[in-house]
Amino acid sequence: MNLRAVAVALPLIAGASAEPAAQPPAIDPGLWQWTTTVISGARSPSPDQLAQMPPSVRAAIEAHMRTALLPRTSQGCLTEQKLHDGFNLTHRAPGECDTHVNTSSATAFDELNTCHSPYFGDILSHIVFSVVDRETLQGTIEVHSIRKPAPEIIKLAGKRVGAACGAVLP
Repeated sequence: MNLRAVAVALPLIAGASAEPAAQPPAIDPGLWQWTTTVISGARSPSPDQLAQMPPSVRAAIEAHMRTALLPRTSQGCLTEQKLHDGFNLTHRAPGECDTHVNTSSATAFDELNTCHSPYFGDILSHIVFSVVDRETLQGTIEVHSIRKPAPEIIKLAGKRVGAACGAVLP
């Protein structure tokens, strides 16, 4: 799932967090569908930033900008291990981001990530969600970049769609 804040996007549920969850959210593992919708602060790179990017990256970002405010839906596999270890919602390689879990309980999750992008500088993402029931989550993702004055606010909705993940990898 693309979360429109960075050139490489911020897909959900991409690996273990830097620190284990104190208590994992009371949700069921399995195949989850994630929907994100930008509700304010959609970002566009400056012409100078676009000019510094490789043509393939620039083309992908320009294509993305044409649909940035449309809801995005994707699927991800939540395993028991991910629920125990915590979430890494940044879809970055290990070591690219510093992750801090502020709160992890049966009913709420709050995580702060600081990542570095060669095109957008340091990016801070604050992910907060609440557990509606064992198969439903809702919350927000707030993304700040040192190169953009206003944060991007993204509405997050998660719904468990199956017990088995099939071909969707954890």
